[in-house]
Amino acid sequence: MHEKKSNGKKIAAIIIAILVLVVAGGGIWYGVQANNNRVQAEQAAKKRAAAASSAKKKAAAESSSAAAASSQAAADPLFGKLKQYGLTYPELQYAKTMPVTFVGDSVMLGSESFLKEIFPKMTMAADVSRQAYGVPAVLKKLNSENKLADTVVLGVGTNGTFTADTTKEIMDVLGSKRDVFWINVHVPSQPWEAQSNAQIKNATEKYKNVHLIDWYTEAKNHTDWFAADGFHPSTAGQPHYYTLVAKQVLQQAAK
Repeated sequence: MHEKKSNGKKIAAIIIAILVLVVAGGGIWYGVQANNNRVQAEQAAKKRAAAASSAKKKAAAESSSAAAASSQAAADPLFGKLKQYGLTYPELQYAKTMPVTFVGDSVMLGSESFLKEIFPKMTMAADVSRQAYGVPAVLKKLNSENKLADTVVLGVGTNGTFTADTTKEIMDVLGSKRDVFWINVHVPSQPWEAQSNAQIKNATEKYKNVHLIDWYTEAKNHTDWFAADGFHPSTAGQPHYYTLVAKQVLQQAAK
């Protein structure tokens, strides 16, 4: 009987010991988990604080940069003159570094000095009474002189219509890698206006690297933009001509 009581006490003691170990282990586990949670919360708080600080510094830097750019833009006389025509300060800054080759007739030639302001690295090969059929030879000469840039602007068709064969000769010289911009014509006094514009439109549809600059649509309702002959831009019309050209060239360059 005494032995049974002794065994019962031992069993009870073992059970109590196990319970103590379980409770103690649970407490330790709970403590470890609580500590881990605290550490994780502290780390998350530090990350949030670091991210907020970084965002604040970035915003401050961007604000400072924007302020500096705004100040530079305000001091730029060319931007001050051309912003009303939709040209942006970054576009004009990019244009300063951009080689462009212009080949055209007297309409283009009349805006040479203004285009040179926007594109100081440009090459101009425009001449009075030039027709499209004479352009391939001009392009070949420019190419032999290393003056044919990766961006070429054509301004011919004012002095007479031309054929698809002439377009092909032009594009055989220019190839498929250059960006080619073709300015259509506004010459309402001449019967070939529609024919020239149709050929230019056909070129933009046939050759993927040829882009239309639609001077005709821009100008057709503005007789006050032209000299007495009705097709050479006047002092009032020239800014609309050369800024239209510049905008489309620069917008394509940004793509």
